[in-house]
This record gives sequence, structure tokens and C-alpha cells, in this order.
Amino acid sequence: MHTVRPPAVAGMFYPADPKQLAHDIGQFLLAAPICNLLPKALIVPHAGYVYSGTVAAAAYICLKPITTRIRRVVLLGPTHRVAVRGLALPGVNSFETPLGQIEIDKLGVNALTHLPQVITHPETHALEHSLEVQLTAGYIHEAPRRDFFSKMDAANVDLKAFTDEFYVKQTGSHLQPVLDTLKYLRQETEVWIELTTLLIPGLNDSEHEIAEMSEWIVKELGQDVPLHFTAFHPDYKMTGIPATPPATLTRARAIAQAAGLNYVYTGNVHDTTGGSTFCSVCKQPLIVRDWYEIRQYAVTEQGACSHCGAKLAGAFGKFETPFGGQRISVNLGNS
Repeated sequence: MHTVRPPAVAGMFYPADPKQLAHDIGQFLLAAPICNLLPKALIVPHAGYVYSGTVAAAAYICLKPITTRIRRVVLLGPTHRVAVRGLALPGVNSFETPLGQIEIDKLGVNALTHLPQVITHPETHALEHSLEVQLTAGYIHEAPRRDFFSKMDAANVDLKAFTDEFYVKQTGSHLQPVLDTLKYLRQETEVWIELTTLLIPGLNDSEHEIAEMSEWIVKELGQDVPLHFTAFHPDYKMTGIPATPPATLTRARAIAQAAGLNYVYTGNVHDTTGGSTFCSVCKQPLIVRDWYEIRQYAVTEQGACSHCGAKLAGAFGKFETPFGGQRISVNLGNS
């Protein structure tokens, strides 16, 4: 199987330059009329953007109110160059676009391959534009990511699980774009990143998955990226799953530490040890947290351990009065 299908009509049917493409798509969508429909399917033209961009945007804007409810996208298009009887799958793992790679839904593909009218035929897709122009119109990746994070000093990113199956079934998205963004933040920006994983019993809390995720973080992001394991509690549409036992969080923390991560925390539970920061060299407690209270602070203004002098990862300044568990009222309207 080919890994990536390269663009066939970039620079002809739509701009090959990522910035220009992102700008044009944004302008089409801004100019699109308000849509009050809740579509089950869209029929969208597939000509060059100069001809079909306005009409396509008028269709895609109808998805805006329901984006959080979409779990799977199926694209069907005619073939203009290579004849095929039935339906042809592309036989690739992803499509390359000027705005980044778009991963194919492997579970969806596997569900189709046994049907008698479905074949895998990369030649049909190699020079075909009917699907390619839809991918670039509906999936903005790298260009907005650069603009978005250029304004940030720090980001806490939800790494919800470490299987694509979880992302597809529970969120309607995919794991790989999240991993790509994390690697981008670590390798190409100065943004300080921390990760949070909500452990849901039976869905993403296996020892194997936690170990794989931790090893990936160490390899791709480094040992000093903080990882927070937080407890799930039943609510809204997931009332049939029990709350995460505190022991699960403690076990996950131990697995991540064994994989080499220096700063692993537990959250949504009362766990002073799991909520505290320890020196990665001498192992002495440096910031002891008890819920919202800081019971001990042993970090210098230069961000070093006051016991052994080892430098801590992160940004530190002079420690003054702790904020504690107080609340601040926020007025969201005019008084």
C-alpha cells in the first residue's frame, strides 16, 4: 500500500501556497450566506476554486452548527481519467495537501473492503481532482496552527488517549493530527507545553496504552514535558461509566515515571504526592501542593532546586503570596 497520495492539481485548481490557500478558503467562508439547515449530506461542486469556491463554501458553512456531532466524513466523487466499475478506494494511508496531511479513516476503509462493489485502485485516484479539492476546502492544518501558536507562551494540550479507535469513536477525530501538533510545538516553537489525559475506566486506562503513550512522549517530546493524569466522573452522556479510582491514577503515574518522564501528576483527586513537583535529580519535594494550597516551595528564582541546584524545566520567578483556593468573581456583562 502506498503511504501518501501527493496532490495532483495544487497550483491549478487551487493555490499551492499554504498561506494563499488558507486565505482564499477563509474569504469564501466569510462571504457565504447564513445557513439554517442541518444537512445529512452535501452535494458540492469539484471544479477549480475560481469557479466553484463560492458555491462550495455556501454548502460547507451549513456544517458549522453541527461540527461537534460529526463522527465520520465519507467523500464520494466521480472519476474523470481512469474508468472503474463500482467504488474505488485510494489504497493510501493519507492524502497530502498544501495545508498538511489528511489521514484516511482506516476503520471505515476496513469496513468497506469486503463489499463486492468496492475495489482498491490507487491509479483511479492518482490524478483525480474530485476528492482532492474537497479535502483542501474542508481541512485547514499547518497554516492556522502557525498563526495560532505564534501568540502563545504556554499550552496545555489534551492527549485524550493513545489509540485512533478512541479518537474516532469518542471524539469523531483522529489521534495523528494531535501527535503532529505536539511534535510541532516541541520542535518548532518556544511554547511551553503540558499534557493532560483524562483516564476513563475501560476506554483508555490500560497499562499497555499508558506505557506506549509515555514512551512516545519521552521519545518525541522529551523527559521534561509534564503529564497530568486526571480522574473521570460520570456526567452528561457518559453516566454509565464509573468514576476513575484513585489507584488507577497512581498506577498510571508510576508507569509514566518508569518510562522516563520526570514530571507526572494526578488530578481531580486529593493526592498530595501526585500533585507535587519533585527534583528529577535528588528526588526531593520542591513544590508540595495540597489541592489549591502550596505547602512547600523549594525552587530558587532562577528555577533551580534549592537542595542540589539542579535546573528545573519550565519558567520560574520569585515566589510570593500563594493564591490558594480563593475565587474571583468575573462580570461577563455590562453593569
